Amino acid sequence: ERVSLYEDKLERLVEYNK
Repeated sequence: ERVSLYEDKLERLVEYNK
């Protein structure tokens, strides 16, 4: 599902914010 991709992007954003 596309939700998985969205979650992956969210996780990447969190790492970038760290």
